[in-house]
Amino acid sequence: MKPQPLNAAYDDSPDEYDRLRRCWLNDRRFLFLAQLLRPEATGRIRNVLEIGSGTGWLLLRLAAMFPEISFWGVEPLVKYRDFAQARSTAPNLHFLAGAAEGVDALALPPMDAVLSNDVLHHVSRLDQAVSAVSKVAGAGCVWHAIEPNWLNAYSFFRQATTPGERVFWPRQFSGLARQRQWQHRETAHLFLVPPFVRDAPGWLKALEEKVEWVPFLAGGVYLRFEFRGPGRERTSLPG
Repeated sequence: MKPQPLNAAYDDSPDEYDRLRRCWLNDRRFLFLAQLLRPEATGRIRNVLEIGSGTGWLLLRLAAMFPEISFWGVEPLVKYRDFAQARSTAPNLHFLAGAAEGVDALALPPMDAVLSNDVLHHVSRLDQAVSAVSKVAGAGCVWHAIEPNWLNAYSFFRQATTPGERVFWPRQFSGLARQRQWQHRETAHLFLVPPFVRDAPGWLKALEEKVEWVPFLAGGVYLRFEFRGPGRERTSLPG
């Protein structure tokens, strides 16, 4: 039986997919997440995990901006992991092959922050992914999740009809997270400019900031959770 595609037509083409990711939407994602990782916003962060790190475009930029933080990218597509690893020379950046559902079996330190950027709508067993991520979270770990917004007609239709994707339901995810001792702290709506706009003009960027908070206009939804469990000990790593 042929495995279900994870990234539609681009599973075997990391270079082509990486070119597609070069757009204003992903520049916004980077800028938004970078603000959340600044010491004045979060306090001291040692380790950050990104599940579904893809071709590494996000972590490569974050690792350069925050050399004091160790970034760990976990990606189920080995070709994508290899593509990212080949471009990485930063000592604070590590790429591993693995799925979100099995991240707890990898040799990872306790995480202070988790990033899931446009990836959870690809995960078929969301309950297993939440469980696995919870096992590598350190005490007080913060999970920053950005997903397509089901309230936006374009996003809903795209996720409902694209192979390898599914509609992301924030309430369902929040319920699963709550069962694993994650406390929901914030919900926000983001993004107006679609991914096919490579370089948004200034007027469009300004408009985006003014109206993206309207739920049915925003292309994405941001959820922030804080882990309230005891957390993985800093001296423990899986064998």
